[in-house]
Amino acid sequence: MEYNLDALQCHLESVWQTQSRRIKWELGPTEKLHPDFRVLEFEPGGTHSFWIYSTLGMTLGMAGELFELHLFSSKESIDLVELLVAAASFHRNVAELGLNHTVNFGQAWMDSSVCDHGFISWPYLD
Repeated sequence: MEYNLDALQCHLESVWQTQSRRIKWELGPTEKLHPDFRVLEFEPGGTHSFWIYSTLGMTLGMAGELFELHLFSSKESIDLVELLVAAASFHRNVAELGLNHTVNFGQAWMDSSVCDHGFISWPYLD
């Protein structure tokens, strides 16, 4: 099953009531990702007062359940774009991720945070 990336982006913009920009990550082995894969960046505003980063097309062309990952942040960070790209690549090329999985980021998710893992859950804030 495929989905329309433009429609998905419009849906997320509608839910979070703010515009996004598509970011194409150019570093590393990006050929292992779907060519239409992007990360969306949402500025604070609308329904949330924080930055939101979301994969767009993480499971394009794959069999199984379609899903996207979202990160919420108190500040703008290109490092979070890279983190989502790495998670999408891991999902596509190493082992499929899913609900209730834990993801080892391999480093602090932000600055000097002690948090270096993420938990995939339903988007409870929404």
